[in-house]
Amino acid sequence: MSDSSELNQFFTASNQELIATVNRLDKLIGCNHWLTVGTYKETLLKKTLRRAVPQRYSIDSGFVVAADQNGKVIRSTQTDILIWDSTNYSPLYRDEDFVLIPPEACRIMIEVKGILTRSELKNALNNFDSMLDFCFIPSLREFDIKKYIFAFNIKKMKFPEGLFKTIASSYSKSEKITLEERIDCLKEWWPQEIMPWPLLAIDGVFILSSGFITQKVRGFKEGVRFLFYSFSETSKNESQVYSIFESNVLSSLGQFSDIKSRNTPFGQSGLYSLHRQIPVKPLAPSSLMIFPKVMRENLHKDIDETLLFETF
Repeated sequence: MSDSSELNQFFTASNQELIATVNRLDKLIGCNHWLTVGTYKETLLKKTLRRAVPQRYSIDSGFVVAADQNGKVIRSTQTDILIWDSTNYSPLYRDEDFVLIPPEACRIMIEVKGILTRSELKNALNNFDSMLDFCFIPSLREFDIKKYIFAFNIKKMKFPEGLFKTIASSYSKSEKITLEERIDCLKEWWPQEIMPWPLLAIDGVFILSSGFITQKVRGFKEGVRFLFYSFSETSKNESQVYSIFESNVLSSLGQFSDIKSRNTPFGQSGLYSLHRQIPVKPLAPSSLMIFPKVMRENLHKDIDETLLFETF
């Protein structure tokens, strides 16, 4: 057996364990007790992440809370998983694995879905948009929180087209912020990494049974745009979606650079050298959504226009 095959089996193991566990639970309990099953899936993901995340971070559920200059309390919606720096920051409140934390302590927010539907995706995107309120507190200008959705399966949406359409529609019709305001804020804060422009869009959607979508920001002649990339599994029998999700989480925590960028890792060369071997491939066609759209003649030369997904 080749070294690459051994690595592939190693990274596949966590995915197979997650899938096998939830499948057994679904069959034994059934859909009549979906709330119990959904809660367990959230607990299972927390447990799996705790094996990988450095001990300086806590993995809990709860709210991000702060007050503006007038004393008005601002809070996020309740989030399934909060990964936060419990070494350098104190919670405002803690009861076992339920916390209230300030935004500067929060590093990652994760919404967990047993089955991701169009409605569930819209709700998750709206919930994450509640974090935009924190951007306008003068004393909280410097923080960065990554936002992910992790789902075990998908229903009534085609991957990735259904997700692309829902993301574009949600951001075009948001009651929290108009699309023009979203792009204007993005332009104002980009590309300073310390500013909260990453809060303006979902960072990734990972579906254990299908593949994943990640987001980056890039400038064009029309202005700054979101780029959503979709990736499929390399094999229906060997899912690596969880391993790639874990790699993105660790990357967000500064353990090593993003899996796709191939940049020099930050003090985790050995770990990074292993994670970069995880095999993924972009879906073709419709593997890239640029949102809002740009004119094809203004695309950068490194973007293959045959891969573009047309939103409208």
